[in-house]
Amino acid sequence: MKTRLLFILLLLPLTLFANDWTLEIRGAIFRPSSKILKEKFTGGWIDYEVRASKMLNDNVEVWTGVDWINKKRHLKHEAYYYSSREHAFRKIWILPISVGANYYLCITPCFHVYVGAGICYTFNKLEYHSEHFHDHSTKSGFGAVLKTGARIDSGDYIFYDIFIDYLYQQMPLSHSERSWGIDRSRVDLGGFKFGAGIGVYF
Repeated sequence: MKTRLLFILLLLPLTLFANDWTLEIRGAIFRPSSKILKEKFTGGWIDYEVRASKMLNDNVEVWTGVDWINKKRHLKHEAYYYSSREHAFRKIWILPISVGANYYLCITPCFHVYVGAGICYTFNKLEYHSEHFHDHSTKSGFGAVLKTGARIDSGDYIFYDIFIDYLYQQMPLSHSERSWGIDRSRVDLGGFKFGAGIGVYF
């Protein structure tokens, strides 16, 4: 409920001005910066994002968005001190809600490149499940995001977005999380996103 209310409050300033705003759906490959996350959650990570934005002038855009990153790893072949690993798994989800601004440079009337920056508030949950044991922790905190990319217009209402984002998000770890084999008090939940999106102009 808190997440929904926060997202509505972030979108409210954009909806006060009905002209020159966009709604976009984005997908990306997420590459964590932390070696610990790469070791504990192997394989590819997928990031989904919904973003709304408004052009303030020909070059400056303000935006807000919410991401969803979810990763699960089965631990059948991983040796810890827990007795049963057959049905054990570790799971993480990361939900950043962000707001910021982009600066656009027009290359052609239908092709623009941009750079941007913003702040985010990230919700995080870590879970461990086995036949005889269940542990989880939730936390949240502020972070930052950097953006660069290109927007390609397709007609008057549709555009495509190719982008690289970087999320910086330090989170403290609880004692139980450190007992899972994460040998430090904080971990960076951020990383690079390489992706594309499709959006509409209003």
